[in-house]
Amino acid sequence: MRDHLRGSGGQEPYKLVDPAIFLIGDDWREVFADAPPPSEETLPTIDRADLVLAYFSKVDALASVEIGWAAARDKPVSIGFSDDLSGKDYRELWLVRLLATRVYFGSPAMVWRDFEDDWIMTR
Repeated sequence: MRDHLRGSGGQEPYKLVDPAIFLIGDDWREVFADAPPPSEETLPTIDRADLVLAYFSKVDALASVEIGWAAARDKPVSIGFSDDLSGKDYRELWLVRLLATRVYFGSPAMVWRDFEDDWIMTR
């Protein structure tokens, strides 16, 4: 776990107000109609993000590159996995899980809700 994300005394990570969130994966269109498709052109955008959230309904090599990019820049990375992902595919994504600050399971809408509860402070 990245200690710089924790408050003093091992508290939960800080919640952010209006964070710049970078979404990775095509499945976000279920939640956000205008979510951008992943591409190598998005890598500089990750540098400006406060948080990175990825969703896997299948093994996706490009998303893995983006997650590695974010982790190398000390960005908090949260990962969502579809309940429909096979056990073999889930195991294939071991490095993605290792780089994640948080891991969620469920539909994109469920993952977003849990992510929002963990990271985004509401007024």
